[in-house]
Amino acid sequence: IIEDGLRGWPGAALWSPEYFRRELGEELVQIYNDRFDLVTVDTLAAYMDAYFYAPNPAGEVPYVRWYSKLKDVDFIWADSVFETLRGQWSNPYFLPDTGYLLPWCMEPDTISPATAGYPARSLFISGPGAATRTHYDPWGSDSILYQLHGKKHWLMYARDQIPHLRSDDGTYVDLAHPDLAKFPTFPQAAPTYEFDLNGGEAILVPAGWIHEVETLEGSISLTWNQVHRVSLDSYLSYLASDEPVGHDLEVLRFFYAGRVPADATAGDIAAFIRRNVR
Repeated sequence: IIEDGLRGWPGAALWSPEYFRRELGEELVQIYNDRFDLVTVDTLAAYMDAYFYAPNPAGEVPYVRWYSKLKDVDFIWADSVFETLRGQWSNPYFLPDTGYLLPWCMEPDTISPATAGYPARSLFISGPGAATRTHYDPWGSDSILYQLHGKKHWLMYARDQIPHLRSDDGTYVDLAHPDLAKFPTFPQAAPTYEFDLNGGEAILVPAGWIHEVETLEGSISLTWNQVHRVSLDSYLSYLASDEPVGHDLEVLRFFYAGRVPADATAGDIAAFIRRNVR
């Protein structure tokens, strides 16, 4: 957990819930359930008025995941919002600005999530009780999450816990109501870390770590995914696995557009990387 992750950002003094509702409230946002299924599209103001300040929500609380463009489809993307915010933040002081396999950036070029698209670059906005259930992030990537406002409760499981929490068909256990017929070794699972992430803090989630997050207080988070070349071997292993298919492969093709064929396989992407990593 990086406690001073907002250091040097002008947005640190601006990004209150009132700021987002006032400046961006009429924007349409993507609203999902706790398993990444799109439920509806509505204005940010409508979502915040219904859920953000609700102390005792009735039923499942949906979750705004306001993604910038990550594949070539016509959708309610957040790119214009990130353009509005670009002068208010920058690449974090604790991360390099080059040497990335995803999105692709090698010396002498530099890159920043404040000004360029990254996989799953998004604003997460959620009311108390909203949750993101057990999962690990796609694309063999690490994720960065900034808790701009509010509080979330985290459970994180290291990679050696995957067999207890994820089935061969890619589904994840329900921690509250585990199906022991499908996940017979679940009782052996134990979170590696359990903690609350508070406003002003940031966290790096390593690739392959299963996590579940629940909103305790009305929350605004800023997040994105990336793969640095220090993870070259594990990223190539991911590309050689059976995971980069369907939506995940679409996203990879989008971020490697112009460098690999439009119908590139994961193997084509791996070959491009092997030829070009310096």
